[in-house]
Amino acid sequence: MKVLSGIVGLVLGLLPCSLVNLSAFSIPEIVVKAKPAIVQIIAVDANQNPLKRGTGFFITGDGVLVTNDHVIAGAADLFAQTDTGAIYIFRSVIFRSVSLDLALLKFAATGVPYLKLASSVHVAEGQRVIVIGRPEKLAETVSDGIISAFRNNRSSIQITAAFSPGSSGSPVLDESGQVIGIATSTSKEGQNLNFAISVETLKTAFLTSVDQPRTTDRWDPAQP
Repeated sequence: MKVLSGIVGLVLGLLPCSLVNLSAFSIPEIVVKAKPAIVQIIAVDANQNPLKRGTGFFITGDGVLVTNDHVIAGAADLFAQTDTGAIYIFRSVIFRSVSLDLALLKFAATGVPYLKLASSVHVAEGQRVIVIGRPEKLAETVSDGIISAFRNNRSSIQITAAFSPGSSGSPVLDESGQVIGIATSTSKEGQNLNFAISVETLKTAFLTSVDQPRTTDRWDPAQP
């Protein structure tokens, strides 16, 4: 319960600033400071064979991580790997939503760099954003762009910053290096049609789930 309370405080924005110094404003500075908190998620089957890869990022120093639900769907186990090759072991699902394509996971970690969740309420069309992802079998890839539009009552953010397969779950950062969205999908029907889930959607969904009865913290790999 103490751990859950701490996460609730984090989502509400009541915890102290993250260990990653987010005072930088140039893109190279933001990238250097944010990269250590971003990992590649490796989903494996029951025989520990890789099924797929995605991206995630830590939001606490003790291993709480955000990614997309479709990154973990169907896996028997998960691992998180940094750009230095360090591996973190999966412990439990804190929250997941198939419909919103969001997952909040706990990994065995202490003292890891992490990113701060900002508010996406006041971000505006035309504002610059940066995406740092881990495409399939590649190291971090950086792209920048602008917010093109808001969809579905601002729960979805359309951006021009591109990302490739394997980058689902990447943080979408504002010009202060804080997270305003989670990269989730791209459209092949047009140019630069990329979409992210707003941070407010994550906050609202998680806080709502806290008020619901919790049956188990164990992950059921049979879930979709």
